[in-house]
Amino acid sequence: MKIKTGMIACILIFMANIAFTQSKDLGFVLGIGIVSHAFTEVDDTREGSTYFNGEDEIEAAAGFQIYAEYFILDYLSLGLKSQALAGGVDYSGTDGKVERRIMIDNSTFYTNLLFPVGSGYWRLGGSAGAGSSKYTVSWEVICNASSSSCVDEKIEESTNGSVAEVGFIVDWGEDASGGRLGYVSSSMTHDKIDDTEIKALGSQFFVDFRYSW
Repeated sequence: MKIKTGMIACILIFMANIAFTQSKDLGFVLGIGIVSHAFTEVDDTREGSTYFNGEDEIEAAAGFQIYAEYFILDYLSLGLKSQALAGGVDYSGTDGKVERRIMIDNSTFYTNLLFPVGSGYWRLGGSAGAGSSKYTVSWEVICNASSSSCVDEKIEESTNGSVAEVGFIVDWGEDASGGRLGYVSSSMTHDKIDDTEIKALGSQFFVDFRYSW
């Protein structure tokens, strides 16, 4: 019994030493970057029209993301991320133009596994997360000032849903300023808009500036 108790005590001390060693590099990270999202499927809100031979299909969206995270271990972090993406096409005419847009707003809770390479200036790893998503479709008529027969008008509809993502990350820099780039597979599900099914899943590529302390 004494031997077992001693072994358990040694294991606990060993684990505590590991935790203390790993905790030396704990820190906060704030980041901001640009994101491109390529859709893998087409739905009625983004499909091209026969009048333009399908060339007005909305195939991608772009925007920015901001995030805040905390390293609970030197290789494991938890964070919150917000994305705002938009894509669209413009139709121009003699009286004005029509702006056709789709917008995606994602809020995600995520975890990163980033393992140091060599001296630790570079880190490689993966990311996974889930959260809420909002998908918006809009048509806006913008008239020329000289037009007398055109009326400015905007139609906008939105639907809510969820997002789940998994991907790969390259991080460089240690404390203070650094950067990240990565690839993410983003799976989104949304309620229908009227009777239109929304298919927003796709792949994302991002480049970030981040600051840690």
